[in-house]
Amino acid sequence: MKSTRPTVAIVATLAFCLAAVPGFAAPKKAAKKAAQETAQAAPVEEAQNQNPDTASASAAYKGEAMAPINMDDTAFEPSKGKPERGGKGQLIINTRPSGAEIFYADEYRGKSPLTIEANSGRDDLSIDLEGWNLYKSRVNVWNGQATTLNIELRVPLGNLQVTTNPGKASISLDGRPIGSTQGAALNVAKVPAGKHNLCGSGNGKSGCQAIEVPREETLKVHLNLR
Repeated sequence: MKSTRPTVAIVATLAFCLAAVPGFAAPKKAAKKAAQETAQAAPVEEAQNQNPDTASASAAYKGEAMAPINMDDTAFEPSKGKPERGGKGQLIINTRPSGAEIFYADEYRGKSPLTIEANSGRDDLSIDLEGWNLYKSRVNVWNGQATTLNIELRVPLGNLQVTTNPGKASISLDGRPIGSTQGAALNVAKVPAGKHNLCGSGNGKSGCQAIEVPREETLKVHLNLR
């Protein structure tokens, strides 16, 4: 019977030489690293597909964020000093969205954007736009100065509770995924009040429904998928 020791020695020597060649071991390390990263990423992806809403009964609706508008500090801070009455100043009001009705010192002044010739002092400001939260504040107007206010109006919010038939389905609102029903209700908090398009899909079935979320209330919806 022939000895296999010389063959084993040759194979071992060849493996050692190949490992020592630059660039040969690197792909193996890169492949191993990629495999480890894939193994670590898999649980994260799986966790994202789970439905934490059924446990916490709360999920934030992520809509399009608007760019911030900076406010004039001297208009709102009483600590900056109380403006004396008896003078004249300007109040320049910009809102996003524009077209809001402006009430200052208990008088209707017009729609934003708006410049008001106002008496100096501190008075009430109210801004009203249909479909948006009413804005109220106390505002300083300084004698001989123009005070600019840039006001970001806020969308009123409500809550949404979705159940489906069949019981497991992926849910989207206005084309954006918001979670899934896993045999239980999907609860979504902080949904902009108003009209939306709610859709679900699962088990080869799908369906959509037009809904209207009320202000500061919870709308319960049952989707029958076909």
